[in-house]
Amino acid sequence: RAVQVVRRLQTREREFGLFCNISPQSLTDGEFFEQFVEFMEHNRALASQIVFEFSQEAVDAAGPIELASLDRLSELGYRYSMDQVTRLDFDPKSLYEQRFRFIKVPASLLLSEAARIDADIDPADLHDLLARYGIELIATDIERESEVVDLLDYDVTLAQGNLFSPPRPVRADV
Repeated sequence: RAVQVVRRLQTREREFGLFCNISPQSLTDGEFFEQFVEFMEHNRALASQIVFEFSQEAVDAAGPIELASLDRLSELGYRYSMDQVTRLDFDPKSLYEQRFRFIKVPASLLLSEAARIDADIDPADLHDLLARYGIELIATDIERESEVVDLLDYDVTLAQGNLFSPPRPVRADV
């Protein structure tokens, strides 16, 4: 379905990207994954517009099979995003090497005092750290304008949440 949406959006001659959540079990299901890789290989021209998204928990739990599967997709040019971040103790260099180019962190975590105390890095410095490794920080779950103002002090340039637009189905014409 994501490929269909991307193909339709391409006709509008605008820059865009589509984030597509992938279940970590998809990476270890040999039969499914072979078909998935074949399908994505046929749609390789869309790799710059599709970003596969995995939770921090799934990334942390990835073993040799999952990492090999990610390698196969990245060889086709696909990139990844880590979302559902609950801790700021990840290794940006390792994530970059695995082709993660986006990390989605809830605004509440970025702005929390607990994150400032528990993390190896001050959340205000996270954007710059990730940028050094070619990873974009996306603040998520933005509900209030005050969060936007606070996040601007952290140099956050990408954000999503109900304040901007609540989730809604893709229009039928797309």
